[in-house]
Amino acid sequence: MQSSHLGWGNPPVTEEAAPWGDNKAFFASFERLAGTCHLPRREWLARLLPVLSREAKEAYSNLSLQDRGEYGKVKAAILKVDAIRMETQRQRFRQFRYHEAKGPREVCGQLRELCRSWLKPEKHTKEQILDLLVLEQFLTLLPQEIQSWVREHDPETCAQAVPLAEAFLLRRREAERKEKQALEAPAVNRPEAKPSPMGPGLKRLCREVKQEEARALGKDLLPSRRQSLLRVS
Repeated sequence: MQSSHLGWGNPPVTEEAAPWGDNKAFFASFERLAGTCHLPRREWLARLLPVLSREAKEAYSNLSLQDRGEYGKVKAAILKVDAIRMETQRQRFRQFRYHEAKGPREVCGQLRELCRSWLKPEKHTKEQILDLLVLEQFLTLLPQEIQSWVREHDPETCAQAVPLAEAFLLRRREAERKEKQALEAPAVNRPEAKPSPMGPGLKRLCREVKQEEARALGKDLLPSRRQSLLRVS
């Protein structure tokens, strides 16, 4: 990529001439060139802003004033636009209906154009196109809860989507484990009956004292019982 495309040494190119066919590839080229030229990172935005496309400028203007000053957040916002655009094109291809065109030939032609806009065969290799198709089907097959969470992270490849789905399942299993522990905790931690302050030895002594008292009481009652019998006789 020529340095003039970034406005280095020459006036910046016009929007139509700016190399914004592939934002991801553009950023890679921009960062590689900035590193080769030893351009301080604090100056990257100043070099980048003049060659932003119309859509990229809109993404930039939608950021907060603070975020506009951070190259990483500007880059993420612009790449997010790419992801949204690609998803829109995918949906247009999938949702196209027969009645939207005149006859089978025009339907097929429209589908071809919509598919080309989505998969961009002029920019993607066969392997990349295959991965995009597998990614679409993979996301479709995921349970809705997992699918929604994975889509929020905008995976571009299967290699990105699969770990996201696995991470979701891991988090859910961990949450279920903690919930189970919380439910079992009351039974496990239930306070046991407090032991009697009287130990086993003291209890035995009390029983012996009571038995002695009962025997003594029995002896005291025995003479008076005999006298009663004698009077009766």
